[in-house]
Amino acid sequence: MRRAKPIHYDLSQWTDYVRSVAPHLQMEEMRKHLAAGCSACARDERIMREVQEFAERDAALDIPEDEVNRVRRLAILQRPRNVFIGSRRATLLFDSFREPIPSGVRSAAHAPRHSLYQGGGFSIDFQQNAVPGGTAVSLIGQVTLGSGTRDQVPGVTVSLRAGRKTLAQATTNPSGEFEMEYAPPENRRLDLRLSGLRSAKARRRGEGTT
Repeated sequence: MRRAKPIHYDLSQWTDYVRSVAPHLQMEEMRKHLAAGCSACARDERIMREVQEFAERDAALDIPEDEVNRVRRLAILQRPRNVFIGSRRATLLFDSFREPIPSGVRSAAHAPRHSLYQGGGFSIDFQQNAVPGGTAVSLIGQVTLGSGTRDQVPGVTVSLRAGRKTLAQATTNPSGEFEMEYAPPENRRLDLRLSGLRSAKARRRGEGTT
């Protein structure tokens, strides 16, 4: 006579078991099954009980609302992955988010992200700040010649891109300053590109000789 194949329960049933939401008769059968010494089901029951305990501890965490808002705010201030000055990839010289926060200071979430890049004889200094009341980001900056100088470069086109899509674009004013606003894309890296530098630099030199 062929022996009956032992009955085992799957993880979804053990999930209901540890949550005490399985039908009463099934709960009793599963208790007897465990008492009979099924090692495979005992392992599954133990795993699902540990998962349940972890979920309960996680749900009990009380994260302050201002801390949640701080993380959300910082998340949208994504620094460009690359900054191209002409065809050259610029070098990052400064990122305020990499600087240590002084002890006891909690206002960093409300501060803009300040970045400084240099390459090809130019510098670009810009700040990103979350626009109040929404998810948009403002980007304000200045393009100058060289390092440590304040020789502004007007007429430079500054483009912010996510892949092949241009999110925002601006042209530097007579003071080399620019301003734009954009909606941060989900799961996309940002690139900042400066173009028209050669003609802008030529104009700047021409103005210096007149």
